[in-house]
This record gives sequence, C-alpha cells and structure tokens, in this order.
Amino acid sequence: MTNAIESSFSTGVLPSYKNPPVNEVVCGLRFDTPDKLRIPHIGFLWDKFRADYPIIQHVP
Repeated sequence: MTNAIESSFSTGVLPSYKNPPVNEVVCGLRFDTPDKLRIPHIGFLWDKFRADYPIIQHVP
C-alpha cells in the first residue's frame, strides 16, 4: 500500500485535500541514481566537509 505522496511521484498527479493538514508549500526533489559514482568521489566530497565536521562517528 502506498500513501498519496508516494503515488503522486509515480503518477505526476498531486494529491488534493478538502482540509489541507498544513498551510505551507513543500518542495521535493528526486535525482537519478548516479551510475558513475565511485569510492574516490566520496573521498573528494569528504575533503570538502572535513574542516566543518572534524569529529565523525561510524554507525552500522
């Protein structure tokens, strides 16, 4: 069973509510799965964030 939001992604049709639960607009983005992303790319990305986040924790 899928919810209205998941269904709207697959059909392109936005859900409509008689009494909307929120009074704001939400934007969602979806990207294609990168087909050429490799481990070295993750290392390059980490080099950009390392100074801002010097303490890391590995969690399984």
